[in-house]
Amino acid sequence: MNIEKYHQIFVDETSEELNKLENLILCIRDVTSDLESVNSIFRLFHRMKSSSAMMGLNNFSELSHRAEDLLSLINKGIVTVDESIVTMLLSVIDTMRNLITEDENGGTGRHKAEELLAKLDNICKEADSPAFHPEPVSGSPEKEILKVQNDTGLEKTGKMPVGLNIIRIDEADLNDLIDMAGELTSTVSDMDRVASFLDRISSLKDIEIAKTNILSIKHKAEKLSLNIHTQLLNSKMVPAGEVFERLKRVIHDLSIKTGKCIQVLITGADIELDRAVVDKLFNPLLHIIRNAVDHGIETDAEREKAGKSPVSSVNISATLQGHYVDIEVEDDGRGIEPDIIRKEIVRRGIHDNDTANKLTDRDVLNCLLLPGFSTRTEATELSGRGMGLDIVRENVSELKGTIDISSVKGNGSTFKITIPQTLSIIRCLQVLVGNQIFSIPSESILEITPFSKDSLMLVSGMPVMLYRGSPISMPDLNKVLNIRSDTDSMTACIICGNSQSKIAIPVKSIAVEQDILIKHLGQVFSNVKGILGAGILSGGRMSLILDTDFFLKQYAAGGYDD
Repeated sequence: MNIEKYHQIFVDETSEELNKLENLILCIRDVTSDLESVNSIFRLFHRMKSSSAMMGLNNFSELSHRAEDLLSLINKGIVTVDESIVTMLLSVIDTMRNLITEDENGGTGRHKAEELLAKLDNICKEADSPAFHPEPVSGSPEKEILKVQNDTGLEKTGKMPVGLNIIRIDEADLNDLIDMAGELTSTVSDMDRVASFLDRISSLKDIEIAKTNILSIKHKAEKLSLNIHTQLLNSKMVPAGEVFERLKRVIHDLSIKTGKCIQVLITGADIELDRAVVDKLFNPLLHIIRNAVDHGIETDAEREKAGKSPVSSVNISATLQGHYVDIEVEDDGRGIEPDIIRKEIVRRGIHDNDTANKLTDRDVLNCLLLPGFSTRTEATELSGRGMGLDIVRENVSELKGTIDISSVKGNGSTFKITIPQTLSIIRCLQVLVGNQIFSIPSESILEITPFSKDSLMLVSGMPVMLYRGSPISMPDLNKVLNIRSDTDSMTACIICGNSQSKIAIPVKSIAVEQDILIKHLGQVFSNVKGILGAGILSGGRMSLILDTDFFLKQYAAGGYDD
């Protein structure tokens, strides 16, 4: 039997199962009586044993078999789950990942697998001894972990075996797409029928019949097109938990490496993001986590002296804000001292002493994102060279997002990344400003009101509009985007924002609301402010999409900062 055609299926399914296994193993670390989790782990290893044997991966299959033996002893109560057992099982997961990678690259990975098999054999053989204590991997769990995996959980010479460009689609969703494609084919046949009828038109009544049929077909095609777009867009959406769960393993390994006891709290894991966003989100979050563990969280002695719990915490959360998602990484560590950063700013010549002292704490903290900036005099194995946060800033910029740092001395720090939920399609309202068509994201629109000169006023030289009895800022689009418009021609105001802040965008007219395909402007226009991207409208026309979040940040506080 030719099994090569099943290879990619095996890789995808096994990679997904290894991720599930890793999360289950981390969960039983402190729950020694959770036999259901142990049984779930056992079943996954058993399934992978059979599939890997079919693919000819004997080392992989043998590892699964030995892991089953160990889990059977745990299930019988002969072996107690402790840190060394968890470390051993995680090492099995890492080795299996590397075996998949090496199999794709033509390697064997036999040496590492045989080492681990021998250790598993020893544990199982010694399990009958009353004085049994599982031998830590390679003498100490932390050394073995760092040997097996680097920042991304893989050997440095390997590559991620998960097919990142492969998206799983629910069979029911796929059937819906097939049905809609069939209806679209039927619509083309309807057009052929109408075209044939047009050749036989002999009266005004025939013209009216043809027009009615064409409009009916057009409506049907538009509805089908929208449904297909929506279904395809939804098929690209994956939960943020996919990347959050990978970070749990990273924090587990770092806690062993640093000797710090860290608990992880994850919220908003069900918030969905575009697959393209999720794939690029892991690296910046990884750098933030490493900085939090190395710089932020104190040692046990320091926490005891400060009167803190010996168990530190790292909270990872996702919150949906309109068409953006806020990803926050919060620790309860020592926090960041702005004055220390101010001194470093002056020392590096970024600002003079007077200017540095006038900077707000927020501006000072954001200097940590500058290339090469670090307050550490020595680099550590985890961080300290000043490259990590600069890489975070670059990665987030590629996602058309922003990053913000806040901190309270003694209480910890929060890194907030704000990124678009999707990079593909967005629903927008088409408006005319001056003589140009622009698109405003629908999810940022609160209300549309008639424009009235009587509601306009100047506050500190900035135009504002009275909205429900309160003044809200009105962005100067001419200043930001060089769009010249006459207030006499304005007919409506688009109120954008949220419950905390609002802005009013005056427009000449409103065209239509529709889903549009986003095209980002590229590196040449990366410094253009106020524009989210370009939208492709019906008929192939282009429309610039206004970045309402940018205008909110710049104007809701009272003015535009060049």
